[in-house]
Amino acid sequence: MKKILFIDDEPDLHTIMRFNLKEAGFGMDSALSAEEALNMKMDDYDLILLDIMMDELDGLEFLKILKEDSNRKNIPIVLLTAKTEEMDKVLGLEMGADDYITKPFSPRELVARIKAVLRRYKKSRAIVQNSLQNQYNRIHLDEKTKALIINGNRVHLTWKEYHLLEILMDEPAKVFSREELLKIIWVDSDNREPRWADALVKRVRKKMGNYRHYLETHSGFGYSFNIPDST
Repeated sequence: MKKILFIDDEPDLHTIMRFNLKEAGFGMDSALSAEEALNMKMDDYDLILLDIMMDELDGLEFLKILKEDSNRKNIPIVLLTAKTEEMDKVLGLEMGADDYITKPFSPRELVARIKAVLRRYKKSRAIVQNSLQNQYNRIHLDEKTKALIINGNRVHLTWKEYHLLEILMDEPAKVFSREELLKIIWVDSDNREPRWADALVKRVRKKMGNYRHYLETHSGFGYSFNIPDST
């Protein structure tokens, strides 16, 4: 059963939503504020229904926090908006929301929107996973031997080189600053300069050979491991 987190500060609406979602075969948990939702375990949910207009922390602020969190940024989100919130709808979609529906809404329409978003999400995840698997078959880390495997060939890495790739490859496309990498890799990071991270990246790139472009520099920000669309 797909499980949905409904975030809205109108208690009566939660009862209505729970009934309609249950009828459609969904489970539902409630949060009466964005602050309450932030303390919940997001891994439990397949989709979030998020009201924009709430006191204290509003829906768009909550959305921003979620999209900046690498562990929660990929949860599909459907916004609930008032008719007068046209700019909020546009901003919400630009910030990463998957769809929106205007209050007052038909429960049947909302359920249809939820199902459509979940279908798109399932399809896009399958495409991404297939692409990642194909690429990682060409270049990946061997956890047992702590080596880099490129097209079946083993490349020796030092402990710090392995740790660098482990950090970056664990979260593809996420940009890590040089300071973040220093703190993770070097115990005495306070005594290290950012160029230590630069030098480490340079050594790893050299060992990656034709795959060096996977380790990308973001000028002024840091480094990331990116899977190209094609090789």
